[in-house]
Amino acid sequence: MERVALSCLAVIQLWALWARSWLHPLLFFTHFTLDYSLRLLFFLLVFTGRYYIFHEYRRPGVLAAAFITCFTGPFAFYLIFQRPPGGEWYLVGLALIDYAVLAVFYGVIIEFTAVIMGELWQKEKPFGYDLALPGDRFLAAEKGLAIHLRLTLYWVLIL
Repeated sequence: MERVALSCLAVIQLWALWARSWLHPLLFFTHFTLDYSLRLLFFLLVFTGRYYIFHEYRRPGVLAAAFITCFTGPFAFYLIFQRPPGGEWYLVGLALIDYAVLAVFYGVIIEFTAVIMGELWQKEKPFGYDLALPGDRFLAAEKGLAIHLRLTLYWVLIL
């Protein structure tokens, strides 16, 4: 059910982009091909990262904090510095939808990044291995390096 909700957020974001463009839907996809393609690629990277690459590193509390952080900054900036023309407050609503969906996507990325970094740096037994034993120390280092490399490659693709 969570996967369907995340997919619906991507569709809602595309709808908000289209509604802000004032174009016919078929013209939107031909005029904004790069924007549409990059948003779709970003959604696919977030989806695969959350459910296939880093599926065991999910914490709802971290996701909520990351969402609030990622949402308040851009939306406050939009309201303060990019004031909509008078009487066109529906554009603010569409921007709110766009920023909320992006905040969810950014929150997902920050969530598993923070959980992995916390696992590597703060725990006495990273990944469940006891660092007092030489064999477990080697396995913890091997798993930590593998996850760190996966996370680095993922961030390279995202950026």
